Amino acid sequence: MRYTAEREVNISVDEKIYNEKWLQEFSKYMYQKNNVDELARHILQVLLRLGMDTNVEGIGYIKVNGEYPDFADDYTKAPGIEVTIDFDEIDIY
Repeated sequence: MRYTAEREVNISVDEKIYNEKWLQEFSKYMYQKNNVDELARHILQVLLRLGMDTNVEGIGYIKVNGEYPDFADDYTKAPGIEVTIDFDEIDIY
């Protein structure tokens, strides 16, 4: 069986936190990301592959629909990043 599911996802990244200096450090030790759009795409790919409550390596737990995972503490939360996704509406075709 093969299916395609489509849903709308918005991701916001605070560029005051995840600025050029932060991206350079992240790229040096983790994954090469040249701008905030590439970072957002990376975060979203990880969350969609591994689950919305996944700790994104080098970044932390992401706020999804206004909430962090219950088990995330202040040290592991990624401030300034939020994903909004509608889990109710999934079109499969």
